[in-house]
Amino acid sequence: MKIISPYLKPYRKLILITLLLATVNQVFSLLDPYIISRMINYYEKGGGQTATAQVFLQTVLFFILLAIGAAMVSRIAKNFQDYFVNIITQRVGTDIYTAGIKHTLAMPYQLFEDQRSGETLGRLQKVKTDCERLISSFINIVFTTLVGLVFVIFLTYMINWKIALFYLAAIPIIGILSSFLSKKIKVIQKKIVGETTALAGSTTESLRNIELVK
Repeated sequence: MKIISPYLKPYRKLILITLLLATVNQVFSLLDPYIISRMINYYEKGGGQTATAQVFLQTVLFFILLAIGAAMVSRIAKNFQDYFVNIITQRVGTDIYTAGIKHTLAMPYQLFEDQRSGETLGRLQKVKTDCERLISSFINIVFTTLVGLVFVIFLTYMINWKIALFYLAAIPIIGILSSFLSKKIKVIQKKIVGETTALAGSTTESLRNIELVK
């Protein structure tokens, strides 16, 4: 994130709007089952037995409308979230790719004699794609997961503080496993990038010199 942070600064407002939409989407998506549980609790506590049929139907209809409203707000926020995420990723990816091209053209000619042009192009495209995926994954997965985790811990604390402690205890375990797996994935990813870059370089050189090859 430190490398791409300068490219994200011009889009701070869009990022804040997107994070706000992601928060609304996650919170209201979790409110839907909570509302349904409240409706079930209303019936189990005798509300459906002591109240008249008209009052019972009105109460159930009220809970159903709340659930539908929460789902609609969540879905609308999700659509706008995806829209702004696409704008941010495309613009940042284009800026990074343009900066990479400028840096490549400013490098000495001797470097290009020792390296295939297809490898350089493959690296630039790989950086652009990875940065776009990183931004999209951070907003759609990491941030929304954190918001959902905080919201769930808050709800469980309101119900029973012991359940909230169980969730809190699971966070370090998940963090340690994620850190261990990410190191393994990083090593494998480097090998994949190297092989992919070499393949892109040989393919580009073969197509560019197709007359000589034939």
